[in-house]
Amino acid sequence: MKEVNADLYHVLNENETGLYTQEFHKNKTVYAYVHLDFSDLEDFAEAVVTYPFEEGGMKVTMFERTICIDLNDIIEG
Repeated sequence: MKEVNADLYHVLNENETGLYTQEFHKNKTVYAYVHLDFSDLEDFAEAVVTYPFEEGGMKVTMFERTICIDLNDIIEG
């Protein structure tokens, strides 16, 4: 049984999260994401520790007031 990261759970619970697919008919992968206010980035970084940042950073989508982060690599890692 895998251990739950309580800090990450709290960050995700306090922010908009969701699921989506791309080209569902070809690829049945479901992707998870979270929208964070820029002020919540520090809490997110502390919750995921260093794993997602080890390979040179993360791909994100920036909006005017939030940043959207795909969670699949983090959850799988």
